[in-house]
Amino acid sequence: MKAFLKHKFFISILIAATQAFGQYDPVELHCIKATQPTGASLEWQIPPDPLGHFDSYKVYRSSDNVNYSLVGTVNNYLQNNFADAAASTQNQSYYYYIIVEYFDGTTILPSVPSDTLQSIFLEVNNSNPQDGFAHLLWNKIHDPKLGTHPNNYDVERKYYFTGVWSIIATPMYGSEFYDDVDKVCIDSNYYSVNVTDAYGCVSHSNQVVKQIIDKTPPEIPVIDSASVDPLTGEITISWTVSKPGDIGGYLVIRDGIVIDTVFGNVDTFYVDQNANAENESQSYGISSFDTCWNVNPTGPNVGPTDIIHESMWETIIPQTCENALDINWNAYKEWPLGVSEYDIYVQSGATFNKVSSTGGTTFKFENANPGQLYCFYVRAKENGGVRTASSNLKCDSVETFKKPNFNYLKSVSVNTSNEVEIKWTFDTNSETDSIIILRSEDGSVFDEITALKASSGNLTYIDRSARPDLAPQYYKVVTTDQCKRPLLTSNLGRTVYISGKANQSAIMNQMEWTEYLDWDTLGNGVESYDLWRSIDDGTFHLVENVDNNQKYYQDDVEQYMDTEGEFCYYVIAYESAGNQFGTKETSTSNVFCLAQKHNVYLPKAFTPNDDVFNQEFKPISSFLEEEGYSFEIFNRWGDKVFETSDPQSGWDGNKAPLGVYLYSLKYKNDEGEEMKQKGSFTLLR
Repeated sequence: MKAFLKHKFFISILIAATQAFGQYDPVELHCIKATQPTGASLEWQIPPDPLGHFDSYKVYRSSDNVNYSLVGTVNNYLQNNFADAAASTQNQSYYYYIIVEYFDGTTILPSVPSDTLQSIFLEVNNSNPQDGFAHLLWNKIHDPKLGTHPNNYDVERKYYFTGVWSIIATPMYGSEFYDDVDKVCIDSNYYSVNVTDAYGCVSHSNQVVKQIIDKTPPEIPVIDSASVDPLTGEITISWTVSKPGDIGGYLVIRDGIVIDTVFGNVDTFYVDQNANAENESQSYGISSFDTCWNVNPTGPNVGPTDIIHESMWETIIPQTCENALDINWNAYKEWPLGVSEYDIYVQSGATFNKVSSTGGTTFKFENANPGQLYCFYVRAKENGGVRTASSNLKCDSVETFKKPNFNYLKSVSVNTSNEVEIKWTFDTNSETDSIIILRSEDGSVFDEITALKASSGNLTYIDRSARPDLAPQYYKVVTTDQCKRPLLTSNLGRTVYISGKANQSAIMNQMEWTEYLDWDTLGNGVESYDLWRSIDDGTFHLVENVDNNQKYYQDDVEQYMDTEGEFCYYVIAYESAGNQFGTKETSTSNVFCLAQKHNVYLPKAFTPNDDVFNQEFKPISSFLEEEGYSFEIFNRWGDKVFETSDPQSGWDGNKAPLGVYLYSLKYKNDEGEEMKQKGSFTLLR
């Protein structure tokens, strides 16, 4: 801005000078140099003076560009510089302009003022927080740029310990700032900004010495992933930084504890060879540090960690009874957009094949072969990105159960309550969990009648729902594992079933029975059978022992005609010796009962004459019951001469006279109906 805008005193002079000395150009001020330790040095171009009227150069200065004062007069026309020793240019910037005065022999008049230039005042700071870089800021010399000034500034620096100035940058005019990219941990540097004018002079800023300290941590690394190597169990942590130049290395943090240091800023990954990826999920953070080593506190500047990344930990829960493996893992949560899906891989030989993908954190691997080892790992895929992270490798199998070496049905036998008693033994060194007992009445279709928890190896069970009196009962025993899956089925067991019929004409009971099945073949099965009989609900007595090939018997019961004719039978089967399981069992059949029919005959006469024959008169009967029996005899006048309720008792005549007598007989038939019979007979001597 022209001086007349700054100082009213020169308005009238300017008008007069313009009129009187319009042929003279104003002086051109080119450079202002801040001198050391104080002061300013101005340099200008000598203006033409064709008439030789030069009187002096007047130098004006202001600290605010408003209030100017004369600070010096140069009377030598050929002198083109001025030293302002009073200017404190190391502390502030000053504004200068110059007026040339001319004397024509009568009057002294001023020229037009020169351009106003501002001395360059440089400020250097170490930002807050202190980051180890010098941040430079200065003012323009003139706005707009003078035509003789270059387009660039020269920024110079001198290290405190070398004393050599060097240009470190040439920022464009209009960009009056610069950040020194040479980071300093703690040191003092000198800085100056210069402008070299085309006229040949140089404008220098004040010289600034600044202690630069780096107390600012470097940039926070951003973790890409924490991924487990399924084969080694090592966890690789990778990260990125946008400004690696400020970084001297990285601290690797696992579960809140620094476990290692990566020096330098080139390597941005770390392999944790001591990870416990097999047993737990592990969390990782990365913190960067710079190369500056501070005195207090001792150590480099260390930055905070970014988001902690947690590795995926996979577990497997075998579902033995489903032949399946439940695979579970923790979600990978640290990617900003989350996970698109998880891929599940299963090992097949030396390779891994993807078996499924899911958006959740569980997967059921079905149709697993019991006893086969399966190995899995899970890989998370970034949603909308390319990053992945893998879990640990986990192997497991569906359990197989040790089958019993033997499961032997020792015997099935009918007890006195018409229940079937089942006895068996099995290998207790097996992993048998339960015993299933099956029953059939045809040997083909079996139904489960009970399930027992396996305990000792020698067991007995009473089947109270069976009907061994109606048909032979078939049994087998199945050992099962904890999933109720069959392990081993026993041999077949079949009860002995006895039946028969009464031969009335031959007064004989014809009995037959089924063979016992199925004792151990090494013992040759059945050795023999015992047939037992009871009469009229009496005690059972052995009738006969027959060999194993005989399964029938004809029992002559004529000698028991004086009984009520009720006969019951059962059979006992005896196992042959030599059973490989060391047993020798018996099997009792059902009890089968039958009855001979009642027969009654009364003679027409009898002769009680002590000759042994026909000494009594009574009904000739077989298998007649006492219950409801009544026999009475009357003479021809109707007088009762004899009576009895015993089928075996008769009338001996009692010295009665010869003649015709009457009888009355009552008894019950085979169906339990009361029968009556009356008639006459003759007593002879």
